[in-house]
Formats: sequence, C-alpha cells, structure tokens
Amino acid sequence: MKIILYLSAFISCVCFACLCLTACGDDDKDIDRDYTNVHYTLRPGIGLLKFYTIKAYYTDFNGVSHEEEIKDVTEWDYREKKEGTHPIKCRVTATAKTPEEYGEIDAASYDFSWEYSIHWYKMEGGAHSEQPYPSPNYISKDNVVKFLAENPTITLINFSK
Repeated sequence: MKIILYLSAFISCVCFACLCLTACGDDDKDIDRDYTNVHYTLRPGIGLLKFYTIKAYYTDFNGVSHEEEIKDVTEWDYREKKEGTHPIKCRVTATAKTPEEYGEIDAASYDFSWEYSIHWYKMEGGAHSEQPYPSPNYISKDNVVKFLAENPTITLINFSK
C-alpha cells in the first residue's frame, strides 16, 4: 500500500513539474523581420588598383546617393541595415588611368581580376546572396597598354533590387 501511495505521489509531482516547466507562450513574441539588410564586398586585383580608378556608386537606405573611390585596399566592404523596405542599388566601375597616373609598368604581369559578394535580405523576398566565382585575368607587361585601350571602362558590380 505504501508503494502505491509513494508511486502516486511521485507521478503527481512529475505531472505537476511538467506543467510548471512548460512555456505558455508569453515570451514567444514574433521576431520583427521588417527590415532591409545589405552587405557588399569587392576584392580587386593589384592590376585593377594600379591601372584603374575604381569607384562605387550606391544609394543608402535614407535615399542618399554616394560616390566612393576604392583605392589602396585589398577589400572594400559596405554594410547597412534599416527597418522597413528599401531599394538596394550599387554599381562599381573601373576607369583606365592615363600613363602619367599609373606610372611605370615594372612587373612581369598584373592581376586584372576581381571578386565580389553581395548578401541581402528584404522581408518580402527573404535572404539571398550573389557571389560569382572569379576568373583569373593576368595580363603580361607587354599587353597592359593594349588591355587598357580595349577596356577603358569595366563594370565590376551592377546590382539593383
């Protein structure tokens, strides 16, 4: 009889503990995901940095347009997050410099490749990424001037959502 009493008391305590430890949903508020988030990254090759003027044109989430020169960096990075839905817009171009601007061509070859990534989130579209695999583009010393003449402007990124 004692065993049945103890077992009944034990089962009652376990059931009561389960009820007490179960969340009733008061703290399960919906996470506010009504925001726009963007992250741009650009890694230009040394040839692009030496022989081109690289500029980023983007509009921030306040609607202000920016023009930023990218120089003396191995990676350009921009991030922004703001409540609400905002247009995402970024264009990065490389414009060939003059021989006076870039100076002597002294290396055996130059890396004219670039790689970039764009990660964005909008409530109506969810999270996305664009990160194409870069192709190496090494130009020999003898072909640099020809390459610049054939490619006076290169669009590195042209993105709008």
